[in-house]
Amino acid sequence: MPVYSYDPPDRFVAGTVGQPGERTFYLQATASGRVTSVAL
Repeated sequence: MPVYSYDPPDRFVAGTVGQPGERTFYLQATASGRVTSVAL
């Protein structure tokens, strides 16, 4: 599993889409022009 280090991030956003029990979780971190988005 890859590890992405943002120490510290300029911005961190967490969100969800969908109904409870069927949700998709999204995480996004930004720093120094880099953006990493992950869907769980």
